[in-house]
Amino acid sequence: MQWSCWELQNVSRGARVYSSFAMSGKKRGKPAWWKSSYFWITGVLLVIAVYGFAMGPSTIADTGQSNSRPLSPENPRDVAADIRLPLLYLGAALLMAFNGIVSHRQYVAQYHAEQEQEQEKS
Repeated sequence: MQWSCWELQNVSRGARVYSSFAMSGKKRGKPAWWKSSYFWITGVLLVIAVYGFAMGPSTIADTGQSNSRPLSPENPRDVAADIRLPLLYLGAALLMAFNGIVSHRQYVAQYHAEQEQEQEKS
């Protein structure tokens, strides 16, 4: 078996794609968005954000979270989480979705470039 280690490949559209420690004889699987963990993490973060918006931010707050404020001056132990907490989870979900889109597009481009190289060889 022959291994290629961070070999720079040229793609037909002029983009550069790095293949890392890939076996030269092994075929890549067909690209599918659901195979990327970025989209799974996005889904989990969205569920947490929606749950936080629906049930209140104190339901998704960690115990002992520093961004908390007292609900009432009479009972300082009664603490509610900051209202921005669901927004933080929503922002994290959007960032993970962006990472997933970029990663998936790069994988699709590399997959098509490898398919073209195989067709040129045969």
